[in-house]
Order: sequence, then C-alpha cells, then structure tokens
Amino acid sequence: TSTKIIPERVVVMGAGGFIGASLVKTLKASEIPFLALTSKIMNLFDSDAPERLADILRPEDTLVVISAIAPCTNIEMLLQNISMMKAVCEAIEKQQPKHLIYLSSDAVYADSPDPLTETSSAEPGSLHGVMHLSREIMLKQVCNVPMAILRPSLIYGAEDTHNGYGPNQFLRLALAGEEITLFGEGEEQRDHVYIEDVVNILLLVIFYRSEGVINVATGSVVSFREIAQIVSEY
Repeated sequence: TSTKIIPERVVVMGAGGFIGASLVKTLKASEIPFLALTSKIMNLFDSDAPERLADILRPEDTLVVISAIAPCTNIEMLLQNISMMKAVCEAIEKQQPKHLIYLSSDAVYADSPDPLTETSSAEPGSLHGVMHLSREIMLKQVCNVPMAILRPSLIYGAEDTHNGYGPNQFLRLALAGEEITLFGEGEEQRDHVYIEDVVNILLLVIFYRSEGVINVATGSVVSFREIAQIVSEY
C-alpha cells in the first residue's frame, strides 16, 4: 500500500532465533502488537502443528515466517526444512493471514561477478539456496494474500547465534586473543548487511504490506581479508 498501516498483530515464527528475536525486540519497543512463536511454543515437527498454527492465526494477522534450520548443509537438513514449511503451508491453507512475509536468502541466486537484482534468475548452487527457493515456491502455492519475500545477503550483529565465517566469528576470535583463519587468501567478496538494517526493512514491509521479492543488501561487497584486517585493528 502507499499508506502506512499498523497491523493488528504481527505473528513471528522463529522468534527465538537471531533475526526473529531482533524483530520481536523492535516490535515491542515500537508498541506494535505481536505474538512471538519459538520452537518451544510451536514445534513444526509435531503432527498437530498445522492445526495448532491454524487455530492461532487470525484473518487480520501479518505472518512473518523466519523459522528454519540454518545454514542448510546436508540433505537431511533440507528435508527437515521442507517438512517444517509443509506444516506452515497446511496451516495457511486453513487460515489465510492478511499479509505474509518470508525471510529467504540471497543464496537462491547463482554466484555472479555482476550485481544481482530482484529480476536475476534464481539458480541456487547450494543446498541452503535450494532449501529457501523450495520454501518460497511452497508458500506461493498456498498463499492467496499479499506476500513479500526478503532475500538478505550475509547478516551480522552481536547476537548472531550461528558464529559463521565472517564478521561475528572474526570478532569473537580476536577478543579471545586467537588467530583469525581465512579460507585461501580471504579474497572472496560478499555483501554483509547489519541486523538492525534488516529489521528496519522488515518493519517497512510490514507497515506498507509490501509484495514481491526484495533483496536486502548494502550494495557494496568486501573481502573477508578486509573484514579480518578491520577487526584486528580494532
């Protein structure tokens, strides 16, 4: 929409994770009604999960789906993530929300020396990318309401639980007085986006009931060696 709308309620699936917890914290500070669903509250592997989630959802809800086992690195994890989304899709078929948002990943794109846009072909070269693209398509099959798909680049921030190769891991190693180990010469270049920027974009998508694919990135790439050098200097 062209007008800012405060949703009646935002349901956050995956509220216990890095991104979900950050979103919930911001919603709370902004006094926006929300329901935080963690795996302890809503285990998507439970046989009755679709029915329970459908009972929770209301027609005026904005549903933000962040729940995932990530990064997806093997076939078993891929199947688990598909199973989780199957439960979400079955619930949505029973009760459509007002607005649906899925947090995907730029891993759905093939690596390219040229800048990626929302019109770039989705040709994942990793199981993580295959997982997210599959889940995007699954949601599209059952969603009859405005739907936004966010595809962020590598996200960093102090509360990151993955400790993946990059800014957070480098900082933790440096603070512990340990050496930072690079893959090769650390020449690989990636776009790194700050968690608060991701959440702020999520809020705009929520407020304006945005639709379609939105890449979330800074637009600038930096090598892992450069990041390691910056961290070392600090």
